[in-house]
Amino acid sequence: MKWPRIACALVLVAPFARAAPEPDPAALALFRQGRALLAEGRWSEGCAKIAESHAREPHASALLNLARCDEHEGRVASAWTRTHGALPLIARIGDPVRRGELRETAEKSLAALEPRLPKLRVLASEPLAGLRVEDDAGRMLPVGEELPFDPGPRRIRVTAHGRKPKAFEVVLAESRTVSLSVTLEREVPADPQRGTSAPALSWPLPARPVSPPPSPPASSSPWPFVTGTAAIALAGVAVGFGVDAANANASLHARCGADLVCDEDPSYDPGPTNARKDRGLGLAVGLGASALVAGLVTYLLVDRGRAVDEPAALARRLGPLRF
Repeated sequence: MKWPRIACALVLVAPFARAAPEPDPAALALFRQGRALLAEGRWSEGCAKIAESHAREPHASALLNLARCDEHEGRVASAWTRTHGALPLIARIGDPVRRGELRETAEKSLAALEPRLPKLRVLASEPLAGLRVEDDAGRMLPVGEELPFDPGPRRIRVTAHGRKPKAFEVVLAESRTVSLSVTLEREVPADPQRGTSAPALSWPLPARPVSPPPSPPASSSPWPFVTGTAAIALAGVAVGFGVDAANANASLHARCGADLVCDEDPSYDPGPTNARKDRGLGLAVGLGASALVAGLVTYLLVDRGRAVDEPAALARRLGPLRF
């Protein structure tokens, strides 16, 4: 009885089994071409081939060779990072011999790179609220930690709440740790009442520039907008009903003739169409009149607001009276 149960289990599990991905022949060909170019000393071309191979199909050998490329260019921190990234890929290799060889290669490379790493430690000279430290690539840096970087000049940007942002220039070299102590100046408040000292006055006082008078503010009443919007809406609906009444009238003329006597077709009842025409015409006239009233009210409100604002605008233009 066990064999049928096992067979049934295999049938049920088989559809959910995930097939192993097929290797990419192009990735393998690019990797071999890159290795051959490296052996010839053509680092730029070989590294580009290996990078393309790794982009198509990530694997540990390509990553370790890319670390060699970084080291050849002097980017020891990048080589150290790539080598660490190869370790999880090495652990997935099924062949234990190959897995052991690559792990040994990676560990030897890490042991050789570790003492050569340039490191940067950023320290704050005083507690700063909202302290934010970024490298020249815009990445956040933890404060107080020794962080590996590739050799060369680096630009570190530091910001904090209530302080002026500042950029610091540092130059990193292999096997050296640079400690950067950052100090930020306090921001001067814009409000004079918050402690800003007033500038000293000299005599005679300098002439003050004459600025053009401000334009009078528009009326703040919402009613002109409301009545104007209502006028436009009513006019649009009135036009719609007028068009519908015209269509109904045209339909009556088409079915009943110019005299509107519908005796030719006893099955046709002109009553609904005639009622539609009368209703549309009446609504068009009524809504049109309402739109006209709303437009008139809007004009009166706008004119009234202009009349109210004109004395104030005139006073602003004249300025204070001098005697």
